Amino acid sequence: MVWEAAIRNNLAYILAVLERGGSEALELSNQAIDVLGPTPDLLDTRSLANLVAGQFPAAVADARQSITDSPSAMKYFHLARALLASGDRQAAARAIQVARDNHQLGRDKVPPAERDQFDKLESAVKGV
Repeated sequence: MVWEAAIRNNLAYILAVLERGGSEALELSNQAIDVLGPTPDLLDTRSLANLVAGQFPAAVADARQSITDSPSAMKYFHLARALLASGDRQAAARAIQVARDNHQLGRDKVPPAERDQFDKLESAVKGV
């Protein structure tokens, strides 16, 4: 039931981005990973779900693993969010800088649903 796992992952992403139902998003994400395995994109979604659920060390770990296997601008952005939430402002600033320098991340490349979070992150790491 691959398509069901993909739907669960997409729903987990939506819930996490909307910052609603962190535990539900995490459950859906884990169900997708149980079926499809820990792919970089699924780990990225689970990182967001962990972030919304307040499980910051797990969010950082999943984000780092997703980047190791398949780096992208959005994955670095998600890592930066998780690092900031875990209290590591300097590491968050470094991650967002990598996203900008190596992956051309800019506000225009962030999905509209995540732009508020992008703006908050940019403000939080400004001057670091």
